[in-house]
Amino acid sequence: MSQDFLIIGVKAPGFGDNRAELLKDFAAVVGTEAVGNLLPKKVDNLTLKDLGTCDEIVITPNETVVTGGSDVKEYIKDLEAKAKQQKGEFDKQKIEKRIAQLNAKVGQIAEERKYLVDDAVAATEAALKDGIVPGGGTTYVELSKRLQGTTDGHELLKDALLAPFKILMQNAGERAGVRLEQLTEFGKGFDIMGDMELVDLKEHGVIDPVMVIKQAIMNATSVACSALTTGVLICNKKEKEDSERDDD
Repeated sequence: MSQDFLIIGVKAPGFGDNRAELLKDFAAVVGTEAVGNLLPKKVDNLTLKDLGTCDEIVITPNETVVTGGSDVKEYIKDLEAKAKQQKGEFDKQKIEKRIAQLNAKVGQIAEERKYLVDDAVAATEAALKDGIVPGGGTTYVELSKRLQGTTDGHELLKDALLAPFKILMQNAGERAGVRLEQLTEFGKGFDIMGDMELVDLKEHGVIDPVMVIKQAIMNATSVACSALTTGVLICNKKEKEDSERDDD
């Protein structure tokens, strides 16, 4: 059975032996072993079992950030022991720098998880206070449909309320305009984590606290009103893609 893989080449940092050690650190983060000419494991001996895993990896021209990789606490302990064995101050500092980078990743992941927990607690408290509505951007769509008035301001607000749903669909690789036409019953929406079929959103746990919906609209309206009274606005120019033109 043939398998297709998306492969992206990333330039390894450092030089010589230092580069090999940094590759070992990166491999530890994703739960595998580094390979290369200066390392015991060679490319010719690789199998699928040698591939590492993580929840997310973001690659830019300047850095590569891994989220949700393997636990590197034991690996860090080994490096700390190795640092103590170094007689030269320079070699010791290089290892300590590697440890600091690995600890930063652990701390960043822990901090991100803390934010996720805090967000979940805040959302639960908001839901208990004002209740919940179907999520996935569908409540904004329903509000747009129910909004009365035909002035330019009303039409502008109607279009703005459709934006969260459209962006969500575009991020899921869907044609936002097509999916929008399929929303005929409030409470039904698309499960982007599943097969993109119309489902009962509340039954699938796709919900938004009413307080969050209200606050989002109020904040966005406030910003828009401020923009209308501003003499000059500077923003990035964005070229529309063909799919976006079709959805307008």
